Amino acid sequence: MYIPGMNLLKSRMGKRACNNLEALSITKTVISPVSSETTIPGNTVAQRVLWARMKNTLTRQNLSELSGISLTTLSKIENNHCLNHDVKVIKRLAEALHQPIWFIGCYDLLPNDSLGEQIRRMRLNNGQYIQELADELGIDPHFVSRYEKGTATPPEKVNIKIQRLIKRHSLTAYYPTKFI
Repeated sequence: MYIPGMNLLKSRMGKRACNNLEALSITKTVISPVSSETTIPGNTVAQRVLWARMKNTLTRQNLSELSGISLTTLSKIENNHCLNHDVKVIKRLAEALHQPIWFIGCYDLLPNDSLGEQIRRMRLNNGQYIQELADELGIDPHFVSRYEKGTATPPEKVNIKIQRLIKRHSLTAYYPTKFI
């Protein structure tokens, strides 16, 4: 598969990084007909961070300095050795890589059927911890956790607040039809 600029990237990178980049190109899917280069790579945080870093022509050192995340942590993320990603780490990476939080965190792949799944997806898309959403709703964080898991149903007043937040942070607004 031909990827524009691939030879230039290969000449600047080591063998392992080239293999990672080639693996990414195999898993790309076209999101928009804007151009032939408008693609989103893979379905893991590792693949998306590496793709965005290469797109921005950043080294790990550059990304570490821009995001405030250690080189060790970046290496673990890019090599898929870090499976539970802190929402604040994802937020900092997204800002440094000029990408939306949902993209870097792969939150577009989360289920969105139940109210609990919608709450969790909205919270993560906003880069919030459970405590932060609980403060916004004026409730105890344990309730937010239970609502997300589906083990409890919010009372009418809280449900109205949640529905307003979901509407205000409309999930369709997070996933544009064209990708930058």
